[in-house]
Amino acid sequence: MIREAILSDFDAIAVLEEQVHNIHFAARPDIFLEKPFNGNNIKKRDCFENWLQHDDKKIFVFEESGEILGYCETVVWDYEDDRVFKDVIILFIYSMCVDEKARGKHIGQRLFEAAKAHAKKIGAVRLQLDVADFNENAKKFYDHLGMSTRSTCMELEIK
Repeated sequence: MIREAILSDFDAIAVLEEQVHNIHFAARPDIFLEKPFNGNNIKKRDCFENWLQHDDKKIFVFEESGEILGYCETVVWDYEDDRVFKDVIILFIYSMCVDEKARGKHIGQRLFEAAKAHAKKIGAVRLQLDVADFNENAKKFYDHLGMSTRSTCMELEIK
């Protein structure tokens, strides 16, 4: 079942965030710390609490038999006061993960659909996210869900 996260979900979500971080560290040890925050949780508890207290931020979790098997963090981007972009609301998926042991069961798709439904509810005109270029599985997943590339972030290593 999908529901909004509560404070007691913190530890389970932190474990999933570590799975995401490990993918990033394995691909790019040049920019990611092996053990962020000195080996503590990637997201600090006070940051998690902050997300839960703001209407423009939602964390959806997929729970089965009392176990959190996935999460999706979203934040509203409102361009009302921007001088370049149209006055629109965009729902940004800040982070999403399905537990390694539960992948292939359409949990990610269900979390994405929950985010999409939330976007419609708040009047967002689009759903956006960033995905690392090295993360081929994630790119295929989001392509399958109908997302398209909006921009590309490029880099040049200076030696």
